Amino acid sequence: MIATGQSFVTTRLLALNHQNFFLWLTHISGKEFTMGRSTKTYEERILEKDSKIERLMQELKQQEAQKKQLLKRQKEEERKIRTHRLIEIGAAVESVLGRSIEIEEIPMLTVFLKKQESNGKFFSKAMQKRPDTDTEKRESGESGVS
Repeated sequence: MIATGQSFVTTRLLALNHQNFFLWLTHISGKEFTMGRSTKTYEERILEKDSKIERLMQELKQQEAQKKQLLKRQKEEERKIRTHRLIEIGAAVESVLGRSIEIEEIPMLTVFLKKQESNGKFFSKAMQKRPDTDTEKRESGESGVS
């Protein structure tokens, strides 16, 4: 029975059984429809999986190489920052001494700083203070002792 308002195609589809519906879809779309079963053999599917694994392994190698490159750049940047900081510290020491410090004098500087630490952590305490505040107090005549 044809319901009112239904087209011929809709009515025809309702009349077709399940198998014929897929055949009809195949005919009009040009694509093959299957009912949950693969048309490929196990060997073909295994080869596809092997190919996909190979592709993913290559991508993994690329990602690992990119990660290695990023880590290398990060270490290089950190090394440059540390080198710059050490140069600044050396310049500050030379500025206080009023002359350049020689390589042979570095162990004496190290011993001096360690002695300051063992005598009361003077170096650590000095590094915790703000240099601007200390300079302003000295210029205004205030003592740093409370």
